[in-house]
Amino acid sequence: MQRDSLMRRNDIREDQEPGEAARGFCRRCGSTHRLERSQRAESEAKGLVERIRAAGRLDFDAAVPDPRFAVERMYEQGGGKMLGVLLAASPSGVPCGEGDGDDVVVIKAFSGQLYGEWTVQGWAPPLCGLTHDHPHYEKEHARIKARVDAAGEMKLAVEELEREMKVRTKRWDDDIKAAASRLREERERRRATRAALRDAGDAAAEVVEEELAEESRRGKRELARLREGRSADVGDIEVALVTARREMKELRDEHRSMSHVLLGQIFDSYRLPNFREDGGFGHRHSEGRVAEAADDFSGGMSGATLQEAFVSDEHQEISNAVANLPCGCGDCCAPKLLAEASRRGLVPLSIAEVWMGVPTAKEGYRQEGSFYGACRGRCRPILGHMLCGADKLRPRLIDPSADATENFNIMLG
Repeated sequence: MQRDSLMRRNDIREDQEPGEAARGFCRRCGSTHRLERSQRAESEAKGLVERIRAAGRLDFDAAVPDPRFAVERMYEQGGGKMLGVLLAASPSGVPCGEGDGDDVVVIKAFSGQLYGEWTVQGWAPPLCGLTHDHPHYEKEHARIKARVDAAGEMKLAVEELEREMKVRTKRWDDDIKAAASRLREERERRRATRAALRDAGDAAAEVVEEELAEESRRGKRELARLREGRSADVGDIEVALVTARREMKELRDEHRSMSHVLLGQIFDSYRLPNFREDGGFGHRHSEGRVAEAADDFSGGMSGATLQEAFVSDEHQEISNAVANLPCGCGDCCAPKLLAEASRRGLVPLSIAEVWMGVPTAKEGYRQEGSFYGACRGRCRPILGHMLCGADKLRPRLIDPSADATENFNIMLG
């Protein structure tokens, strides 16, 4: 455990290098694509943090503030967030109309949800089409909750039956134990009586023996009746308990199955565009097919699915999809920023992700004001696909014949 934690910290430190800000392997073109962190991107990220502090809220683009997004939330336990900015420009080099004569557009994003909300005005939207406020999600979530509630009620019923069975079983077992104890005492008494009759040679011994035998038979019949009563009384509640346990298990299996299906639909609703001419700017799948969003809960977005884009191993075959995607894949800043740039027809120039709020040790230490690279487990496996094509578009921004690095530096000042 300690070794794993140390390795994560080392990985995070390595990824804090500007050249490691965002990168990933694209299975389609067989190349590793990168997007570096520039000084201007760092300056924009710091400016974003200062603007949040000055406004006292994260939804500063909204006319009416939402108390859920007050800056104080970031300094509550577990309230810190990764914030990201992406510098982008029109591929034609024409001013985008989003600044005062500057051709560079700044897009901002927060990681995951912002205190329960996926969509906040002014911030890059999620890649997931099936979010918590989608009608299908709400309907399925209500159905799952109904199963969970019913299973909870059945659990209480099972516990009550178990308590009742314990009480009944104890009562019958106590009665049977007492009866058996009496029978043993009476048996010993009869043995003593028979021995005394044999020693005395009493002529009435035969009559007494018959009475003793009948007494023994009565005692055995009484014990048998008690055992039969126990079997009937406890048996009824055992049947009810078996039925209740089966129904509880069925309800739990149903809600787990329904949750699994809904989770699969959520993952399937992610769309990851890239910047290729045959599949870029959010209009087509990574394989060049026109997106079919009618029944896929993608909200009309297009691009590759998580399964199509995810590359856990550079040598992984394209047909060998990952069985279980990591939770939170596609929800970090970098994927949101790149998807928004693609959707708006912009070319990414550089990126910066900065931590704001309470430090966290989850998956590696994060400290306020420090810059970090895109995470290795959830972001890198999809960033190769999402960055594909951008490196070919950047040199065209100023001079199609110019060197890519030269043009990049000019755009970023």
